[in-house]
Amino acid sequence: MALPLYSGIPRTLAELTRGHQAPNAGLIYEKFVDVWPDGFQEQPKPGDKDRFLEYFRTRCGDPKLLQAYLERMEGLVADQGGILMEGGTATRLVSGVGSNHPLETGFVWHRTLGVPYLPGSSLKGMLAAWARETRGGFGMLGEERALELFGDQQRHGAGRLVILDVLPTYPCGLELDIMNPHFGPYYQGENPPADVWAPVPVKFLVVPKGIKFRFAVLPRMGSGLAEAEAEARQKDLKDAEELLRGALANLGLGAKTAAGYGLFESLRVVALTRAAGPPRAVGGPGGQGAQAASGRSASDPLAGISADDAGKLFHSLDSLPEAERIETAKKLYLHWQATGDWETWSGYAGKEKEKFRKKYERVVKIKEILAAGQSNGTAGPAAPAHS
Repeated sequence: MALPLYSGIPRTLAELTRGHQAPNAGLIYEKFVDVWPDGFQEQPKPGDKDRFLEYFRTRCGDPKLLQAYLERMEGLVADQGGILMEGGTATRLVSGVGSNHPLETGFVWHRTLGVPYLPGSSLKGMLAAWARETRGGFGMLGEERALELFGDQQRHGAGRLVILDVLPTYPCGLELDIMNPHFGPYYQGENPPADVWAPVPVKFLVVPKGIKFRFAVLPRMGSGLAEAEAEARQKDLKDAEELLRGALANLGLGAKTAAGYGLFESLRVVALTRAAGPPRAVGGPGGQGAQAASGRSASDPLAGISADDAGKLFHSLDSLPEAERIETAKKLYLHWQATGDWETWSGYAGKEKEKFRKKYERVVKIKEILAAGQSNGTAGPAAPAHS
């Protein structure tokens, strides 16, 4: 029996991906499992399933598409006056492992980007659970405040917060993990559980440790922009930040969290590269948010950022991938030029006082990063000459 495909359709993964630099890994995983022989009458050969899964150990996703998506997310967060946070996986992360799939273990992929992701609804459920958590003396926010923030079907509706999908900051390769069920016949309802049954290893895909993801929370639009409403929104976002830090480090996100999967570490607030105005309808004409955005300096990509947040962004440089580090250094250079700090700090060379020395060290480090970007061909402004 021939495969029910039109003539000329690729029959193997190698044929399908030939000539494509970044094919949609999620689409391949869900729709093109090529391990069964023609006719589907025989079982896959030993090692064929492993060969298929090995494909996903390389980078999954198109970096340009993902970057464009993340930039739109950042713009939405800025326009709506929300918060954007970033953290790395402290343990392996998996989601959708129980969904139907020919290889017995599923995985959650972003439909259009083809990268691992977690739906905003999953993050919202985790935050709501942590808000109610009282065991171990945590005493988070309590039931009523949790309902107010995350909603219910009786009084609060959708809640005061909007939770966006969780996405990686760059395309990443996956790793293989293993489940080793010992009681297959028992689970199939054929025999009682016993130690005599042979274990049957089942491999599944996971996101490795150390992969950075972004978490975005927006205030839900109220009926107006009154001062009391603005203060309430700020409190909502502050509570959301605390919940994110606590839940991601303790509860975990995704599947198999009871086994230690899905924990995050090193969470930080991302300094937005566009000024955040008061919340307004997305795509709406004019409004206070649009006025704030149009009023920022075109030459300063970080206009509106506080000195403390600029300092935090500087101290995060070493943890960023090379291309992102160079781009961030460029933005800081332009920002400090616009504020006049760059010229002032450049004159601190040789001064012994601690505060002067640290400011000058910022100048030196930015110059070194930009010089390295120029030497390897990475786009960026020419490195300013050393004073």
